[in-house]
Amino acid sequence: MISSCGKDESIVLLPESGLMNGGFEYGDLSGWEYHGDARVVQLLDTLIPFEGNYMALLSTGLQQFLSHGFISQTFRVKEKHTYLSFRWNMIFEEFASQMTMQPLDFFRVSIIREDGSEQMLLMLNANIIAAQFGALPEPPGNMLPAPSSVFSNAYVTGWQQAIVDISNYKGQDVTIQFDVIGRENSEYTIGVMVDEVDLD
Repeated sequence: MISSCGKDESIVLLPESGLMNGGFEYGDLSGWEYHGDARVVQLLDTLIPFEGNYMALLSTGLQQFLSHGFISQTFRVKEKHTYLSFRWNMIFEEFASQMTMQPLDFFRVSIIREDGSEQMLLMLNANIIAAQFGALPEPPGNMLPAPSSVFSNAYVTGWQQAIVDISNYKGQDVTIQFDVIGRENSEYTIGVMVDEVDLD
């Protein structure tokens, strides 16, 4: 079961306003650009936000005929900010397949600079996750079974945190971008929950 909440209109602020709605507690994607399967939910079966009442959910077609989910926001890095942090929780159906196969789907987080160049912050697929969570040669390792009403025979990482030094971008407008992408002819679905995108 997916419990979602949203409004018909989104609020978009200018970059100098700073990062907006990083915890998604507006109950929608206000402040974020988005396309594909990207939404704000209160829960995903038994999976709940890391903090508060809402979290973003990106997928490669969870209950929809889509192959990607994407959110991004442009903001100004102020002098007082040194770090960007965010929480993520990932579900893979690919763990139910042979782990030696070429993974088809991935989760990517990046910063887009003012000149259009990109700094990759996080790039994960089934093999990388399996190695990190001790799920090779056989899952689940340290993974947990995903709720059966959402995925069939899949696993979830649980909430993880990423912290990135952004001190080199002080005074600049940058774009934080989260996306999940299903490769061509993928048989599997990836779902990623995002929460607590914050500056410190």
